[in-house]
Amino acid sequence: MSPFKTPRAFKVEQQAERSERDSVEVFVLEKKVPGGPDKLIVRHLRKQVDKKGNGKIGADLCFCRGKDTLLTYPVELEFSENEGYWGVIENYFGDDKLSDPHFIAVSNGYDACGYPQAHFVFYIDTGKVTFFDRFESVFDADVYASYINLEPKVASGRIVALAGRYEEHELLDEAADTVLRYQVAFRDSVSYSLKNGTWIRKRLTPEGKVYRKAITTE
Repeated sequence: MSPFKTPRAFKVEQQAERSERDSVEVFVLEKKVPGGPDKLIVRHLRKQVDKKGNGKIGADLCFCRGKDTLLTYPVELEFSENEGYWGVIENYFGDDKLSDPHFIAVSNGYDACGYPQAHFVFYIDTGKVTFFDRFESVFDADVYASYINLEPKVASGRIVALAGRYEEHELLDEAADTVLRYQVAFRDSVSYSLKNGTWIRKRLTPEGKVYRKAITTE
């Protein structure tokens, strides 16, 4: 199974229905998991912006099925110069070889290189929505990238465990024939295991500490 990487560019895969005051955004979900939510409501609660355009926002992420609220998850985000947009990515760990609809991500980011993206990942099962983890990513064309690289373990078509680490790719120079050469720093190794319907997160290396570096080309 090839590793999963957080999206290289922020992309709203579903367009929200906005209220007149933009205080609420509604995302209609495909509801592939029995008993799962059919919509996500992002409720904008507060916003603070300084003279330089830097600020902080607060919001509630509400997963609903019909008139019932399955989960309300509060989030707080900081931004620099440009406030991010909300988007939803269903089947978050899906690719050409894997399709597991139990994971969904609510992402926030500004659609441009060099801006940080936040990905709030949730797990849907047996009519419940639970928070899985929050991931951060930054991509700046071919110059710099920081993201978590996760490799899932699959049994009977479902993800039962994941393991990965954060990678930071920094451009060093161009080798022969315009091949790009990068220094890669590895940090924050982590594993996830599913036990009795609950995901257990285990940190494998000290937080924020780079434990290995390597040179790679692309």
